[in-house]
Amino acid sequence: YFANNIYATIVESSDTVRGSAMGNATTEYLDTVIISATANYGYHFSQWNDGNTNNPRTIVVTDNNVYTAIFDKNNYNIALSADTNIHGYMTGMGDYEYLDNRTISAVPNYGYHFTHWNDGDTNNPRVITLTQDTAFTAYFANNIYATIVESSDTVRGSTMGNATTEYLDTVIISATANYGYHFSQWND
Repeated sequence: YFANNIYATIVESSDTVRGSAMGNATTEYLDTVIISATANYGYHFSQWNDGNTNNPRTIVVTDNNVYTAIFDKNNYNIALSADTNIHGYMTGMGDYEYLDNRTISAVPNYGYHFTHWNDGDTNNPRVITLTQDTAFTAYFANNIYATIVESSDTVRGSTMGNATTEYLDTVIISATANYGYHFSQWND
């Protein structure tokens, strides 16, 4: 009389932080065992230690074997936009791995300044820890500038038009000559 040999199928995870594996069994020669791997959030099953990528996977038992599930980090996307491209541009967008720390920046064009991100955060640059696909919008505002109008000689005339206004606003300035003088030019 003969009997089938008994073999152990051991199933393990390469990193339990990344995921778990199931299917440990003690079975007879030529029995089938189903093994499977389950990734934790932020990771995905990549392959078994023998290169097989089936999950779940059916094993025909022919010997004692150890199957190790290998997991990789997921990639997530950082999408960045500006409230309007006239105001500025962003750096740091792209695809990165789960839990990567990435720096994003809002770079204002001339005449504008960064005010905040769509989630209210005012840090710029800003470090993001990726846990999912993420989108941010940068908000900018016009810079405030002072227009100062002066007379080169108040005996000869006066000026008007001092103002504190936003970038690209229009300001009207004027010069009024006193009797016996005439306006010649501005300092520019």
